[in-house]
Amino acid sequence: MNNTAELLRLINNLIRFGTIAEVDHGEPGKRLPCVRVKIGELLTTWLVWQEARAGTTRTWCPPTVGEQVLVLAPGGDLAGAAVLPGFFRTQHPAPCNSPDLFHAVMPDGASFEYNHAAHRLHAVTGPSSITMDRSRILLSTNGSTLEMDAAGIRLNGSRIDLN
Repeated sequence: MNNTAELLRLINNLIRFGTIAEVDHGEPGKRLPCVRVKIGELLTTWLVWQEARAGTTRTWCPPTVGEQVLVLAPGGDLAGAAVLPGFFRTQHPAPCNSPDLFHAVMPDGASFEYNHAAHRLHAVTGPSSITMDRSRILLSTNGSTLEMDAAGIRLNGSRIDLN
């Protein structure tokens, strides 16, 4: 065995860029969620990915096929690597560029954002939206609106039923 060649291989495998090839969403409490990553011609074994939070506070936002990731392999062994998703690229660009926004876009076009400078929450799904800030809440869908603020409640729609 050539020790120099083996060391170079291990060093080369410490940190690698790749793209998600397959996703197994796991089964809570039974099987960890994991992914397989394509790195050049290599397809990794099933690897865990980094989630934003995984303690008593937990988040769920699985990577998607085609997403660019970073594979970290302690000691250079890809079999024990972990995957860090979330690198923008031409096929998956950043959805905005404002430093004041937390912004998420879903595959169906729905979006959710919070503007910490304006103290405003805004969510959209299809023709429906909600906008909320420190002084007003506005619900809107298909031309009908419900607005609440210090001045009162305004309800607009082609038909209003009060029961």
